[in-house]
Amino acid sequence: MTRIEDVSAHYVAEKRRLNASWAAIARMTGCSETALRQRFAPSGDLRPAVGEARLMSPRLKAEKAMRAAGVSQASAVILARLWHANGARVTGVELTRGLDGVATVGEQVGAARVEGRRLLQLEYPTGAYALTADSVTRISHLIQDWERRA
Repeated sequence: MTRIEDVSAHYVAEKRRLNASWAAIARMTGCSETALRQRFAPSGDLRPAVGEARLMSPRLKAEKAMRAAGVSQASAVILARLWHANGARVTGVELTRGLDGVATVGEQVGAARVEGRRLLQLEYPTGAYALTADSVTRISHLIQDWERRA
């Protein structure tokens, strides 16, 4: 795994201009997605810059919309991946890939599910890492509202 200090800001900016996602850049550099975002993503304002939302991937839009709704970074990544699966079951390893943390996969996903239920009123099928159809729709509406505010 590469140390975050070894990753060039120029390299990350170049990949972002090419519309590479944070997850893709994390795989390219060997660093965690969270570490890259903390070091290189503009902090503070969670709204997209003018025209930026149009260039974002749907999953990244979901992450940004959930962050603006008060969901933590790691939970937003996990919930966006669940949303992107569109109700399909996803493994915990796929949901937590690239995230930093000392918690186990089950603990990270469990915390994200609790946060999603508490802040966004999301629902989950029993015993599965997935979202119900209503929850997928709820996140889609959240994204639309976030894009309108931008």
